[in-house]
Amino acid sequence: MQTPARMTVADLREALAAVPDWAAVQVITYDADGCASEEDPHIDYGRGVLTIDVA
Repeated sequence: MQTPARMTVADLREALAAVPDWAAVQVITYDADGCASEEDPHIDYGRGVLTIDVA
């Protein structure tokens, strides 16, 4: 499996295989120091690629 920051759809499916469809998902972003950030992520599906960046 690739790093969590860059993965294929197959990697994502494998990582979520045991998670039920009704489970809530939280995207955590990190600041430059590696600490969890309070900012909401910016999610973009442009060009068929899911990118999640700090807003």
